[in-house]
Amino acid sequence: MVMKSQIQPKCFGMMGVALLATCVLPFFGNAEPKPRQPLPPWPEETLLILGFDEPLAGAYASRAAAAVDGAIWAPSWSGYALNRQGTAVKPATLPVIEKDRWLIGPEEGAIRFWFRPDWSSGVGPGDYARLLELVTESGKDTLVWWSLYVSPDGRALYLSGQGSDGPADFIKAEIEWKSGQWHLIALSYDQKETFLHVDSELVGTGPGLPTLPPTLAGQTMLSIGSDGVGKGVAQGQFDELCTFPRPLTDEPWSDSLYLYYSAYSEVAAKGPVTEAEEAAMRQAATEYMAMNEADPAGDLKAGEGGAQLNLEPGPIYLLVPQIVGTNVHLTLWGGQPNQSYNILYSPVLPANNWVTLAIGAMGQTNFVVPMLGAAAFYRAAIGHDWDGDGVPNWIDAQPSNPNVGALAVTIDWPAHGSVFQ
Repeated sequence: MVMKSQIQPKCFGMMGVALLATCVLPFFGNAEPKPRQPLPPWPEETLLILGFDEPLAGAYASRAAAAVDGAIWAPSWSGYALNRQGTAVKPATLPVIEKDRWLIGPEEGAIRFWFRPDWSSGVGPGDYARLLELVTESGKDTLVWWSLYVSPDGRALYLSGQGSDGPADFIKAEIEWKSGQWHLIALSYDQKETFLHVDSELVGTGPGLPTLPPTLAGQTMLSIGSDGVGKGVAQGQFDELCTFPRPLTDEPWSDSLYLYYSAYSEVAAKGPVTEAEEAAMRQAATEYMAMNEADPAGDLKAGEGGAQLNLEPGPIYLLVPQIVGTNVHLTLWGGQPNQSYNILYSPVLPANNWVTLAIGAMGQTNFVVPMLGAAAFYRAAIGHDWDGDGVPNWIDAQPSNPNVGALAVTIDWPAHGSVFQ
């Protein structure tokens, strides 16, 4: 995935007893929808991540937004999306293997991606619209190993492929989609069984996918949004496509799909940045600055990269956010050297659920967390309460206690992270 780098807008945070900081990315320009800042990779083991964000890097970055080819890219909730429209397109393909590196698991693995149809169920794409198709091309011969596609009326999602007795339908799942709404689709497979998830819900299981012979791997491609020759177009947009070396149904990944969908679905639902959203963000920034200029000596004081809310009595803490590349660097001022702190995140306020992004060591005051959207809210919580529910870990860990929920903790070491319940 191509990411913007070294983006460091001025961010203002307020810190009191709740230790809350906010950070909002500014967007400016004309009335056309604009891509949101690309989201960082989720901490997990992947073979490949395709963000379709080429317009944000290289030669494209110096051009005006109007220069971006709308036939290929569309502004999205995470940078740009791959746009697949029309009766025929130039195929967008991903090789199974490249320079002895597997990009798609040949015998087992998973493929996860976001898809936004530009049609609604009942009307449909009008053709058998391919979402993914694995094809081998050898000379003039083309072999389709399997295909994930939508029925012409848009009411069913199919996984079909080469069975023992010829072409067969492995999975059929009824869907009810609306135009313009993003959905998370995950296909997990091995030689025995196949699992299909939509929006983190299991919608179908089937037999194992046909095994790709190693001798054909170099001639085999995954076509995204069409068949191998550019027909059967999906009539929609694709974003954040990831491939995995093992099925997402395997432990300890069985909960990762739900956690990933829960973290990103609200951002995906927003789509690209609209003119109205830009105007609201500019107005909020103007009012905030005017408030500080009108009362520079008041309780709310703006500083370089942060603001402090004076509350008496009690200690005063300041959590200062700074965006660097795809991460948010948080510095806690006023923390105690004999205390540990956790960093909690929510995409909205009031927060229904605070997610733990970092668990600090004793006396740690600097944290680096992933940037999960254009707007984020952070809390610093006293340590030994990893999920920030106000209940100590030792009580959360007692399954016999009926007054508390399960303890959910994300561990960012090793580098890919693990999730424990």
